[in-house]
Amino acid sequence: MKKAKFVAVMVASLLVLFSCASTGPTEEQQDSIETALVQGNTMQALAELDAAIESYSEQAVYDLDYGMLSFYNGDYENAIAALTEAEGIIENNRITSISEGAAGLIANDNVKAYSGANYEDLYLKGVKALAYYAMGDYEGSMVEIRRANIISNDFFLNPEEQSSWIEDLVLAITPDPFTAMGGVPAASHYSSSAFINYLSMLMYAANGDSGNARIDFEDLEAKAPGIASAEDYEIPMGMARVNFLTFDGIIADKEEASAMAVSIFPLPDGPVTVPHKVSWPVIPEYEGSQITGVKVTSSDGQTVTLGLLEDVSDAARENLNMDLKSKYLGSFYRGYTKMSLAVTAAVETYNLAIESAEDLRDEVASQGGLAALGATAAYNAAVTAATAAYDAALNAVNETEIPDLRMARFLPDQVMAGGLTMAPGTYDFTVEFYAGSNVVSTRTFTGVQVSAGRPNVVFASCAL
Repeated sequence: MKKAKFVAVMVASLLVLFSCASTGPTEEQQDSIETALVQGNTMQALAELDAAIESYSEQAVYDLDYGMLSFYNGDYENAIAALTEAEGIIENNRITSISEGAAGLIANDNVKAYSGANYEDLYLKGVKALAYYAMGDYEGSMVEIRRANIISNDFFLNPEEQSSWIEDLVLAITPDPFTAMGGVPAASHYSSSAFINYLSMLMYAANGDSGNARIDFEDLEAKAPGIASAEDYEIPMGMARVNFLTFDGIIADKEEASAMAVSIFPLPDGPVTVPHKVSWPVIPEYEGSQITGVKVTSSDGQTVTLGLLEDVSDAARENLNMDLKSKYLGSFYRGYTKMSLAVTAAVETYNLAIESAEDLRDEVASQGGLAALGATAAYNAAVTAATAAYDAALNAVNETEIPDLRMARFLPDQVMAGGLTMAPGTYDFTVEFYAGSNVVSTRTFTGVQVSAGRPNVVFASCAL
C-alpha cells in the first residue's frame, strides 16, 4: 500500500513540475482590451490591461503590452519608459537563456525567462523612435533607429545550428521524429524590417545623409516596391518632405499546434508503445486588419494614397518559423522524457492495483458459491478502474506539454506608408481609413509644422 501511495505521489509530482504559469491576459481579458482599441478608446484599453495584470507572470511581457497601449494613447513618455524596461529585462534574459536551456528540455519553454523575438525587437525600437520624434527628441529617435539597424545587420539565426544538438538527442529515440508533424519544416529567415528601413531612410535624408538614405531606399524597393520615392532619400532643394505612417489592426496571436508522436518505452517487463504529445507555437493565417487603404488629404489640396509597407503578422510568422524545427524537436524530447517517467509510474500503479484485486478475488473465490461470483465481478471492476486510471495519468501528463505563446500582443497587423513633397509651412491633414470603398475611420491633424532639414512624420492608428 505504501508503494502504491509513493507511485501516486510521483505522478502528481510530474504534473506539478511540468505545469507553467500564466503568460498573459486570458482570452476574455484580451478581447476586452482589443474591443476598446477598436472603438478608439485607448484609455479604456489601458484600464482593461491594468485589470489583467495578475495574469502576467513576467514584467517584461506586461511592459511590452503596456508600452504599446501607452503609445497608441499618445503617452509617449510612459511608452518609452515601459518599452525601455522591457528591453533591459529581455536583454538580460537572453544572456541567461543558455543556462536555462537545459530546464526547457525537462519542463516547458515557458519556464525560461522571455527573451523576445527579432521582429519584436525591431518594431519596439521603431515605436520608441516614433515616440521620441513625437516628443521633439530627434537625436533620441535617431539613436533607436541606429540600434535597430545594428540588429538588422548583425542578427542571424541559423536554424540548422539551433536544432542540430537537440536533433541528436531525439534521433537516439527515433529515426524519424517528424512523422507526426507531416515532415521536416521548411527553413525560414527574418532579420530586417521594411518599417525600420523606412524610418531609417527618413532620418538619414532629413539629416542630409542621402547616401545612407539611398541604401535604405534600395532595401525598401526589394521589400515593399513603390512605397518610397526618390524624393524620400533626396529631398528637392528648398522643399520639405512629410511622410505618413499608420498602424492598422492588431497582430495575429500565437496559437498552439500539436500532434501525437508514437514512441516505444523500454520497461522491465517489456517495451510499451505509447503516444505522447508534441506541441509548438504557430501564428496562423487570418483575415487581419479590415483596413484595405489609407488616403491622406492636405490642406493645400495634395493627396496621397498610402501603400502597404509591411505585414507585421507575416513578419512575425516568418520570424517564428526560423526555429520551428528546434521548437518541435525540443517538445518531442520533452514529451518523450515526461511520458517515459509517467509510463513507468503508471504501469507500476496499474500492476499494483491488479495484483491487489487478484489477491482479493482468489481469497474470496475460495469460499465458493455466490461469493466467488461476486469476487469475479469485483475483479473485473478493479481492472476497469485501473485501466481508466492508467489512461488518465498519461493523458494528464500530455496536457502539461504546452508551447511558449508569449509575445507582444498589441503590435499592429500592418503598417501603411507614403509621403508628400511640400513647401515648408503649416498644414492640416486628414487621414481616412478605408475598408473596401467605405471610410471606416478618420483622423484629423491641424496646424502641423512642416520644415526643411528635419524629418516630418505624421502617425495615425486604427485597430480595425
